[in-house]
Amino acid sequence: MVDVGKWPIFTLLSPQEIASIRKACVFGTSANEALYVTDNDEVFVFGLNYSNCLGTGDNQSTLVPKKLEALCGKK
Repeated sequence: MVDVGKWPIFTLLSPQEIASIRKACVFGTSANEALYVTDNDEVFVFGLNYSNCLGTGDNQSTLVPKKLEALCGKK
């Protein structure tokens, strides 16, 4: 588990989701977007999606993590 406690955006996740995070990247001008990789090599993004930066194919903000299938399982 990665310590993501210093990033307020991760308060949106459940304790189970946080426990599964292996790597995380918080980005954006106000740290309002995040990408994380789980222990199972699944990749999720969530946040404001400013300028389509989450890679979800749309410009909608999401408070619920969205899986990026194209990146899951990549090494």
